[in-house]
Parts: sequence; structure tokens; C-alpha cells
Amino acid sequence: MFHSSLRTLNQLWQKYPIEFVMNIIACSVVLFLDNYLDLNQDGYLFGVIFTYPLYFSITYLANYYQSRLYKWSWLYMLALCALANYVPLFDENERFWFGVYVIHILLFFSKFLPKDNRQFVHNILVTSIHFLLTWILAWIVVGLFWSIHESIVVLFNLAPTFYIESGRVNILLICFFSTFFFLLLEKRVGQYDSYSERLFFTADILINYLLSPVVMIYTILVYLYVGMILFRFELPVGNVSIITLSYLCLGLACIALRQLSEQPKWEMFFRQFSRLSIVPLGLLWVGIHERVSSYGLTVSRIYLIVIAILVTLFILSCLVPKWVKYRLFGLYTIAAVVITTMVISPEKIEFESQKKQFVELATELNLLDAHGKLQLNDLDPASLDINKLMRLDSLIIQFYGKEGEGFGYESNDLDYIRQIYNDALSLRDTYQTENDYFHYSRTEEQAIPIQTYKQLVLVEDYSYKITDCYDCDMISFENSKTKGRFTVQQSVIENILQQHGIEKGKRYTAPVLAKAAEQMSLLPTDQGVTLLLNNVALIYRDELKSYQLTNATILGYFKP
Repeated sequence: MFHSSLRTLNQLWQKYPIEFVMNIIACSVVLFLDNYLDLNQDGYLFGVIFTYPLYFSITYLANYYQSRLYKWSWLYMLALCALANYVPLFDENERFWFGVYVIHILLFFSKFLPKDNRQFVHNILVTSIHFLLTWILAWIVVGLFWSIHESIVVLFNLAPTFYIESGRVNILLICFFSTFFFLLLEKRVGQYDSYSERLFFTADILINYLLSPVVMIYTILVYLYVGMILFRFELPVGNVSIITLSYLCLGLACIALRQLSEQPKWEMFFRQFSRLSIVPLGLLWVGIHERVSSYGLTVSRIYLIVIAILVTLFILSCLVPKWVKYRLFGLYTIAAVVITTMVISPEKIEFESQKKQFVELATELNLLDAHGKLQLNDLDPASLDINKLMRLDSLIIQFYGKEGEGFGYESNDLDYIRQIYNDALSLRDTYQTENDYFHYSRTEEQAIPIQTYKQLVLVEDYSYKITDCYDCDMISFENSKTKGRFTVQQSVIENILQQHGIEKGKRYTAPVLAKAAEQMSLLPTDQGVTLLLNNVALIYRDELKSYQLTNATILGYFKP
């Protein structure tokens, strides 16, 4: 197989040397050009990318007709790159470049406008089919690459290296493989006559050179992962069942598709695939058991179990060659469809399983009394397990309103549990900081006593900005237009916090902070006026071990 692939590459190189070099140059420019997606730029490097379809098509046509101009096609490439530099894509040149592209497309697909009408139509049809098939194969390569990358990231807990450059990677893969597959199909034009033979050859490429190597790569990855978890003596990660099931399904699909291949490759590997699948199959069921025991049954997990049962039956049947009957596999599948759509209700099973999960979690958190009713008096969010609260919160969101008021409990009680979770969440170190500060806003009509004031002055929205000053003695609100300024002593903020029992060195829940923030919405200043504030934002500074006012909107101010 390896020697066959090298021989094919060598034959393509000998037949299309300049096309290959042009493709490598274009891919290299994509790799090193920073703004590779900026169509407004100019320059020779961008011209190499933008005009690649143009000079590649003319070079290919010169090679197709064995013209003596083929070896001088470099000059056409340089001329187009220079033209792209001096006549940019935009800036009122779109019509010009549209015309250039249409001319090259017509020349390329028709094979340089042959005289014979039948040959003209035949060339366009064949080239279009090849072009479509190569793009399909190239996008399959992209999908397979990212599936392998995602599996490696999940299984081995690695950093997603290529996500940042996903656009560049996709362009590279499509540029290289679309050209490669097109040349491969064009090289065989004289070796087959019917369109069905072209499709079978494309399927042969897909099975032998794309899907089968991916199955072997996944086999190595799964066995490496099994070795890693055995060495570390730990349970599989949550998504391992999806990855393993996808790998096994792909392997079984390749075994079936190989029946259609004229020259199936990797014979030894697929002869042993059913035996190699025993360990991944065990990993699949361990992952399913771990997921179901931890989080209960859902509709998706029920279908996952059904598919896993079918895959298990298929693989076990493949261990004995005389049991490999695709008709029997079809009957298994029909039986599974009948059971899941006509006999059982996955939605009802999901609800009962998740209700059981809710009761178990609530019991572990001591939220249920002896009669199974919710007891929610005087709960301390800091003393509760945040992960279990998060799970309860997700269950309430998912099943609220189903079968009564969500698992048969009152809506007020469920809302209170959600509030407890939000309060517990706010006590974590990553919350109430600059990136996720506490925010208070007036949401209802509130009466403000005004007998101590003589005048209310309204200000323009967002005209005053608070100056963020770390560890300052006062807070300043400044107007960028009028240069007006109000200052508030930090001691005033600290006094308000102390009045509401907010001490230094401790984090507090949202309801406690809301009362203090509500009082801060009427804030006395050093200038003798009282600010009327909204959208009061408080953050907890670890360095100072205390809360600080970091932002607010001035609606106006009261004069005494």
C-alpha cells in the first residue's frame, strides 16, 4: 500500500510537475501570509493566492495539449501576480476580475474551446464532475482532520492547538487536496470510459486512502488512551463513548464499503479489525455505564445505548465469518427501530431517570425531609456542594414545567434552589471580579424620599464616567464635556457595607450585596449633593480583601 501510494505520487509528479510546484507555492504563501483572508490588500504574495485558479488552469491546459508553452507558464503566473498587485480586487475593479475569472473558467472546463460540439459539451461535463468530486473529497479530508484533532484533544486533555488557525488550516487542506484529487482524476481520463467508473474510482480513493487510514489512526489513539488510563488507574472521560462509537461505526462502514472496491487495500488490518475492536468495545460500555450511573438516562443516551448494542452485535458476528450476513444486520436494525419508536418512549424513560437523579441530589444536599418534600429554610450557600447544585440547576432548567411544576415540586421552591445555586456561584474566587462583577439595577418602581432636598438636577445619560483608582481614598465621577466632577470618600462606601454586615475578607451572596448597592444608589458626595445612581457595580478585590464600587450610571443629583 505504501509503495503503491508513492508510485502514484511519482506518476503525478512526472505528469504535472509545474502544477504541483504552483500548488505548493500557493499553500506556502497561505501559511506565511498574516492577513490571508483580507481581500482588500495588495502585493505579490496576495496575488499568488488570489490568482492561483487562473494561472493553474492555463498551466494545466498547456500540459493537457502538450504545448511547448507549458515550460513557460511561470511567466503567466508572474504576470498575473503583478497584475493583482497593480489592479487590486476591490476599489472599482470587481467587474474586471469577474470577467477574467469567467474567461478562465470557460477555457478550463471546456479544455480550451474545442471545435467539435460533442467534445465541447463532453469536456465541460467531465471536468465539472471531476471538480465536484475533488471538492467533496477535499472537504471530507477537512472533516476527518478536525475529528482526529478533536479526539486527541479530548482523550489526552491537550490544548486545542489548531483552533486559533482553523481558517488557515482549512484553506491549506482544501487548496492542496482539491488540486491533488483533481489531477489524480484527470490523469485517469483515458483509463475509463463511463461515468460510473469515475464514481467507483472516487469511492476507491475515499475507502482506501481516506477512511481506512483514519480507522487505523483511531485504533492507535484508542489503544494509547486505554494504556494511559490503565497506567493512571482512572476512569474514561465523558466523551469517550461518542468517540469510540464513531470510530467503531466508521470501521464497520469501511468493512462494508470494501465489498465495492475493485482493489481493496489494508487487507491484513481489516481481517483483524473485529478482534482489535474488543478493547474499544469494552471502553465504549465502560464509558456508557459511567455516564448513565453519574447523570442518568436521557433520550440521546438511550439512542446511544441502542446503537452501541447494534455495533456490539455486528462486531461479535464478524468474529465468526459465516455469521457475517448483512441481511441479518438489517433485521437487527429494524428490530431496534421498532423498539425505540413503537414499544418504548425514550422521553418518558428520560423524565423518570432524571427525576430520580433530582431526588438523589436533593437528598445528598439535605434539601428533602423525611416525607420527600423540599425543606429550604435557612440554607447556607457556602456549605453546599457547588457541583451538585449546578447539576440540580441544569435539571430544573431542562424539565421545568414538565409533568406538573418540574418533578412534582412547587415552582417557588425550584426558583429558590436556582437562587441558592447562583448565590453559591457568586462566592467562588472567579466571580465578583473585574471580569464578572456584581451588578445592581433598578428593575421596579421605587419611591425616593425627597423632603430633605430642594432640587433634582437630571444629567445626560452616561455623561459622567467613574475613574477606576486602585486603593484610593475617594471615588471620582467626571464629565468629559463640562469637566464637572463629583467625589465620594471611600469611607462612605465602607460605612454602607458595614451597615449591611459586609465585613472585609469575606465574599457575600447577591441578595446581601443588593441591599448595600440599593443604598449606594443615593450616594452623598464631598460637594454636598447626593447622586442618584443606577447600574451599580461592585467587585471584590483579593488584594484589599474588600468590595469596591467600580462603576455606576449617574441619573441626576439632589441639591439640599
